[in-house]
Amino acid sequence: MLAYLALIGLTFATTFYPTEAFSALAAGIFLLIIALEARRIPLVQLLLCGTLVVIGVGCALTAANPLGVVLEGVRRAQFFILLFAAVACLRYPAQASPSVLAVRNSLADHSARRRFITVSLVVHVVGSVLSLLAVSLFTEAVRDQKTDADKRRFLRALLGGFLCASCWSPYFLSMTVIHIVYPDMAWLSVLPLGLAIAAILIFSNWAFECYLTRAEPAGPQVPTRWTTADQVRLFGLVLGMTVAAIALIEIAELPVAVAIAFLAPPVGLAWTLAIAASRRARPGAASATGYLRSSLQALPTLRNDTLLFLGANVMATGVAVAVPENLLAEIFLAFAPSTALKISAVTATMCLLGLIGLHPVVITILVAQVASAEQLGVAPEVMAVLLLAMWGVTTALSPLSAVTLFASRMTDISPWTLAWRWNLPMALAAAIVITVAAIAISAVLPA
Repeated sequence: MLAYLALIGLTFATTFYPTEAFSALAAGIFLLIIALEARRIPLVQLLLCGTLVVIGVGCALTAANPLGVVLEGVRRAQFFILLFAAVACLRYPAQASPSVLAVRNSLADHSARRRFITVSLVVHVVGSVLSLLAVSLFTEAVRDQKTDADKRRFLRALLGGFLCASCWSPYFLSMTVIHIVYPDMAWLSVLPLGLAIAAILIFSNWAFECYLTRAEPAGPQVPTRWTTADQVRLFGLVLGMTVAAIALIEIAELPVAVAIAFLAPPVGLAWTLAIAASRRARPGAASATGYLRSSLQALPTLRNDTLLFLGANVMATGVAVAVPENLLAEIFLAFAPSTALKISAVTATMCLLGLIGLHPVVITILVAQVASAEQLGVAPEVMAVLLLAMWGVTTALSPLSAVTLFASRMTDISPWTLAWRWNLPMALAAAIVITVAAIAISAVLPA
């Protein structure tokens, strides 16, 4: 636990005083965590991380400063630890919240087709601030579905709505990656485009699902158990956390991950005390102590994600410096001379990389560093939104992504089945919609 706290503190220090010494110290703490936690990390994950690191270091050796490249990968991985810790701070109140429990229980209170859009919208909104924790809260409802077809439909609605939040939410890993590869990109500059694409994806996904199930009966409508008070409390929380994130990111000019890490602990504590008060329990030291204990105990559970994102970032930075800068420009010139073809080539490539199991972090950083907005002939905001939206697609397609693996564990369904059978139609349809949307936006927004 102390090693994780040291790593979090060091990341804050690196934000305000970036030096190679801090990055080297962080690398040492990463190695210490791996050494201490190796017995608890699955062998497959250790081998995967080791493979990613070896590839990254091998590619970094082609650079003038190999150590600097590797340390840059370590520095980038640190920011993901902040996001993981922030989610851990919200886990305790989210699992105890009556409003969250009410919305989870009410997801079955709709006809089959209306349930799909309801699940997508609710999980999208809740997931936009609770991130992967939302998947944890709602995947239990998958087991309550009676048939495999109902389970498949429910899970597609859940993951589809959740992953669309990658288009705009600062609480998603995708936004942290975009801030890393485009440090001068303001979040508010991509927020309107991201929200628009997220809305288009959710409703096009619903329309696609209705088409696939057009021959099935709609099913009965059941009165909902989700009260207006529950809705106000839950959406008020989402709105408040979003506004607070805007203030910290745009006004205080903090990096996305740092802003969320500052915001999550006080919000989690206030949420815990509010729950205690609503239950007529004494909202004092006992509730605060329980919250603090739960948050600290959750830190060691980050070991698998910590390892995975360390390997993914080291590989991504290493491969990026090994790929010649003009290689993609020459390929585009030969095979995709128009902007529309270039955008289509990028989305198709990202889909293929996701299908073979590459992590979205690796895919996004790699594509961002070898395919610039200038090479595509689009505005930087269009490129950023394209990568944000495709993050969700590659996450759904990859059997080794954190979301797919987590959903697999929660539902006892093979990650290969989830990614390559259940998610594939939805993800490919979403990739087509994203491609068309990016081409349309690029025609309106000058490069």
